[in-house]
Amino acid sequence: MPFFYFTCMMQLAFEDFSEHIGTTFSFSRTIETRSVLASSGSSALPTLKEELRSDMILTKAKQYELDARDKRKEDTTGKLRQVPFTLHFEGIHEPYLPQGNYTVRHPAFSEPLEIFITCLGPTDDTKGYVYEAVFG
Repeated sequence: MPFFYFTCMMQLAFEDFSEHIGTTFSFSRTIETRSVLASSGSSALPTLKEELRSDMILTKAKQYELDARDKRKEDTTGKLRQVPFTLHFEGIHEPYLPQGNYTVRHPAFSEPLEIFITCLGPTDDTKGYVYEAVFG
């Protein structure tokens, strides 16, 4: 991954998201898979591309306290994330987004973000899914 990705992700803070609870974030990802053709004698397998897109609402942002033994408390360089946090997003039932990195867009950010999310399970009303992103 490019250096910019790591630099940008390290600079994101809880405050960047907490003021946007209740707003919509757009997630997208292209998944490439190899097709297996049973009747084909060719050794070259075609690549299939699938574009996953979903708008999700940021429903929760939670900060965590660092343990007293955590070395980040002693960091004076500013290179280590000082406060870990998690974000919860809720999306509709279709499409289900598998765990992975997604390009995320929101009007508050001038550039798209790359965020790793995982599905925690269905929403309380079972009409969608809850996804989590962990920064820490």
